[in-house]
Amino acid sequence: MAIRVGNNPILKFYAGPVPYVDPDAQAFFNAVTSDGGTLTSTEESAVNTLVISLKADSLWTPLQAIYPLVGGTSGSMKWNLKDPQDTNAAYRMTWAGTGWTFDANGVKQSDSGTTYGNTNYSASTNDNTVGMSMGVYINGGTNAAGYDLGARTEPNELQLIAGFGNNTYYTGWGAVYGTYSGATMPNGFFSTTGDGTNGNKGYRNGVEVISVAGSRNLSVTATLYLGNRNGGIGDSATDRRYAFCFIGEKLTGTQHADLYTIVQTFETTLGRQV
Repeated sequence: MAIRVGNNPILKFYAGPVPYVDPDAQAFFNAVTSDGGTLTSTEESAVNTLVISLKADSLWTPLQAIYPLVGGTSGSMKWNLKDPQDTNAAYRMTWAGTGWTFDANGVKQSDSGTTYGNTNYSASTNDNTVGMSMGVYINGGTNAAGYDLGARTEPNELQLIAGFGNNTYYTGWGAVYGTYSGATMPNGFFSTTGDGTNGNKGYRNGVEVISVAGSRNLSVTATLYLGNRNGGIGDSATDRRYAFCFIGEKLTGTQHADLYTIVQTFETTLGRQV
């Protein structure tokens, strides 16, 4: 395109393609801004690519709550990417206690029994009759005892623990528990599925490392806590740092592997991968 003075062109310029922003990513950006938060251009690009990639791999629909944990503040990190409304019904994270640290690397617990992130997601009130999945990306902290994502309503429990002081990864669905001790904890992407046919499956960085037969129980009415266990006995908190969290419907082994690839790309873009 040229700008002319009379018949003389004095300047030429060409407009490049406008980057595509997914509407769901834009809704998330709007929610962060409405709460007084800001995202860097790198964070916005990473979230946009995350949404597009999840949709391309048919993972957007089964994931009911997605927490990218970006922006460096409690306000920016509370939003559920799937439904960024400021309500409990939209699974907006509620941060409790004074033991959280929020920064560009994620959100870190201080191993305080009164500190947790309430996802407002209850297994019993969601129609996950064929199974349920959940997971966290951990990029800091120690192998200290504590629950990374958990809820308990006697006598059943949902749990994901990336180390309990003994470099052991634990998953639990109702009364069906599984363990894995083949790697140093806690850093990595930990995800798990519970269903009535296969019992309890646990994955570390997209690879199945736990498989326990038995019927799962999703009658737990307590909402899942990040960095602690709702309905826990004693001190169930951890000192670990989280850079991603999800909860949703049953995922297959292939979907767990695909999700790890997408999340690892997301974290690498942000420079906080492990």
